[in-house]
Amino acid sequence: MGGLSASAAFREHLRRLRLGEFPCGGGSWNRSRFELRKRKPGGNAAQRDADAGTAQHQEIGTPSEESLETLMEFVSSQDSPWALPPDCSPEDQHLRELAVQSPQLIRDNFIFLFFRSLRIVDKGVNEVDENLLKFHNLEELILSANQISKINSANLPRTLKVLELCGNEIIGLQNLCSLPPPELQHLGLGYNRLLGSSEDKYLTAEFWPNLLSLDLSFNNFTDLLGIVSKLATLRRLRTLVLQGNPLVLIPGYRGFVIDSLPKLCILDDRNISPDERHQFHGLSSKPDLIGNKAQLVVNVGKIKGVPNPSKPEELESGPESPVITHSYYVTYEFVEREEAEDTNNSEVCFQMSSNINKGSYGVVANRHLTLRKHWAETIECSHRKEHVTGDLAALKAFLMAGTTVTVVEEKVNAWHALGWRDTVRLGGKQAF
Repeated sequence: MGGLSASAAFREHLRRLRLGEFPCGGGSWNRSRFELRKRKPGGNAAQRDADAGTAQHQEIGTPSEESLETLMEFVSSQDSPWALPPDCSPEDQHLRELAVQSPQLIRDNFIFLFFRSLRIVDKGVNEVDENLLKFHNLEELILSANQISKINSANLPRTLKVLELCGNEIIGLQNLCSLPPPELQHLGLGYNRLLGSSEDKYLTAEFWPNLLSLDLSFNNFTDLLGIVSKLATLRRLRTLVLQGNPLVLIPGYRGFVIDSLPKLCILDDRNISPDERHQFHGLSSKPDLIGNKAQLVVNVGKIKGVPNPSKPEELESGPESPVITHSYYVTYEFVEREEAEDTNNSEVCFQMSSNINKGSYGVVANRHLTLRKHWAETIECSHRKEHVTGDLAALKAFLMAGTTVTVVEEKVNAWHALGWRDTVRLGGKQAF
């Protein structure tokens, strides 16, 4: 299987730190190696005399040696050619300083105990392997933007308090919940786009009794009532992110979540105010008002900037002169399997099943037309249409792919008895 394990990515990260190379490590450039010899107990008199001579030699120094202060400046100064890359953590910096001050400490056992936070981002990791269990003090594990599709929770350190898996390819939570870290306080699962409502049964206190923060953003959760009933068991939950899921398109979404989870402080990166609490009070007791349907209103108001179609020769009239009329309308697309409702009785909306494929999402859309209008400097369309759909996942994909709004010019020539029509697309733009 291709890809990389998390522990292998960590080993590669350690190589980037160059803990055994100048200015780190105990090479000939580091005077502290003589201090190590001075501190060694025992030995015969001749050895002690030799060590004393070595210590005296240290005080004199050699051209290849650097003082501890100079070496520390090399690793700590941002302008130093040996400075760490910007994406390294404060722990990485501290470890390099230790590699200067006490290079004898830099061994595997010490390193595994040293790290409390591990950040492996965008390294092509697709496996969380059992070697992570060697990190006995690890509290934070960030594995964002990798290629992880499943996680064996038995390979996660039991000391974890933060687990960030944003931007991976996770398709289910069963493996993650088989033996979850018992003290976990934050779980980040955002941008795993295949994660859907069938997984909400794993979002309960049975698996996450100490969870304070949960990020489920930009997945495919559609069942608002179902997921809220599960999240209500997380008594310590204070921060919740659901934005980017199809269920946020449901009218009353925010109010229902706020009233259903009274201890929640932050929803979708926005503080929950006392006014919101008061405004939505009692909504959780009326689940029948919350359906799994979304309502969107499309308004087409005025069109400006359309060139005047009149030409001098068209102004001439006679029995053999053609009469050309121009009309204009707007077309736009909307996801199919919708229940459309025209909220303006004076308007008629023509609908054509056009089977438009919306790019990589594979969403099929219907095309809608406004009423035809004659040319004017400002063409009043006054079109308003409400679209209702229960296929929330398809609607989300449609909105992410974008739609095209087009102004169409239609010419009608009255030369012949039945006339002829010619349509010209004047232009369009991406919406949403």
